[in-house]
Amino acid sequence: MNKLIYSLLLLFLATSSASAATPDSALIVSRLAGMIKDRLTFHAYGQAGYTYEKNNGVETNTFDLKRVVVFTQAKVTEQWSFMFMYNFGNNTIQEFYTDFAPINGLTIRVGQFKTPLSIENPLAPTDLELVNLNAQSVAYLTGIFSDPLYGNNAGRDIGVMLHGDLFDKMFHYEVAVMNGQGINQRDSNNTKDIVAKIGLRPTSWLHISASGQKGHGHAVGVSTFNPEIQEGDNYRRDRLTAGCEVCQMPLFNLRAEYLAGRDRNVKSQGAYATACVPLLVRKTDLHNTLDLILSADYFNRNKSADMWQTNFIVGLQYWYYKFCRVQAQYVRCAPNNAPDYNSLQMQVQVAF
Repeated sequence: MNKLIYSLLLLFLATSSASAATPDSALIVSRLAGMIKDRLTFHAYGQAGYTYEKNNGVETNTFDLKRVVVFTQAKVTEQWSFMFMYNFGNNTIQEFYTDFAPINGLTIRVGQFKTPLSIENPLAPTDLELVNLNAQSVAYLTGIFSDPLYGNNAGRDIGVMLHGDLFDKMFHYEVAVMNGQGINQRDSNNTKDIVAKIGLRPTSWLHISASGQKGHGHAVGVSTFNPEIQEGDNYRRDRLTAGCEVCQMPLFNLRAEYLAGRDRNVKSQGAYATACVPLLVRKTDLHNTLDLILSADYFNRNKSADMWQTNFIVGLQYWYYKFCRVQAQYVRCAPNNAPDYNSLQMQVQVAF
């Protein structure tokens, strides 16, 4: 697809210059097309699916278009680049930032990007194993969705970040100053959130990570999980995570993490473990694989009120071409204060 875009662009440039074509102009067009091809890349992906749920005797089912995302990356110079990402599913600019790397091991990022909190939040939807994407605790505490006080912000915010890899990529760090208000919004309380993350890679197959966030939120709604905070209130908001990834493909992959949060006086905590075990691998093409997906996911939104829920997930995914796959998963949800319920989720993903 990238080659097609570059070819069409080259054809347009050549045609527009035909009336004044000279050896010099043809050389300029050729060099310009080569520069664009070398420095600009386009990507896109879409995810659509079907969900059946039976909750307290009530059955629902629906087809849904989860997301259609287009993004472009440009390498302006050897030290300077930018990223732009747009989600047509909800007509939202998700990311727009620029990176400047003045020296090895240090990159300065300015703009709107994913908050460097938890292992799972920075991962792309095209890489995550679950149809629902994120564990309950990650979705809630990083502001992806389900926290009414913060809103649905896709785990992103606006700010500036320093990040890089040191000691032959054995040590990774990210330190950010962010609004704390979410995507496409100005800060509403004039206090900034500090987010930091460190990662250690002692071996090629083990990654250990810890992250934290300290700041203040500005409530955009009310929440049954934290009823003392009203819409428009400013409140203390802190986060802490620790976890690891074990990457032993083609044997298995495992990701596990503990997360904790505090919103004014309400404390929350959760943990998850998600494993991917290849069942069938074609030796001629490692992308044609069939995987078994297993996940256990616990989250308590209010520890003093015992508002916890545990989800157990089992399913299959088949990668039929590079970044393209089909998924089918069974989810058993066990909330503390309500009857257990079940859902069946299916999804197809197309990406380039």
